[in-house]
Amino acid sequence: RAAYFGDKPLSAPFGEVYGQTGPPLWEKLGETEKGIYERILTTSKDSLRKVETEIAQNSWVAARAALRMDAYEVRKAMVRITDASGSKEAKELYGKFKRQIEALDAALVNKDGNAAFKARAAAEVTY
Repeated sequence: RAAYFGDKPLSAPFGEVYGQTGPPLWEKLGETEKGIYERILTTSKDSLRKVETEIAQNSWVAARAALRMDAYEVRKAMVRITDASGSKEAKELYGKFKRQIEALDAALVNKDGNAAFKARAAAEVTY
């Protein structure tokens, strides 16, 4: 605490008064936030299915675009839900899914249809 215009400090913005005036307003993963992330995961699963259509048409750029369209939101949702659950199995499944999506992306870059179909199917099962 510092006093700039007198002999006593007027405020302490990082003092002990915060967080002790009542119940906390923020929860680690509240029901509303969890609902938002679950909705993101549900809708993004459709994007993963769309990749298969693009692979079948040998449209590699469109397939990569469909894959990456929701990638950041899916990652954020999976990380938040996995962290909130605290489950070791959930963390392992997230790691497995991440590796499968990376394999799918690599197959799309290499324009390998068979590997892409397999990686997409495996990722959907893990999802």
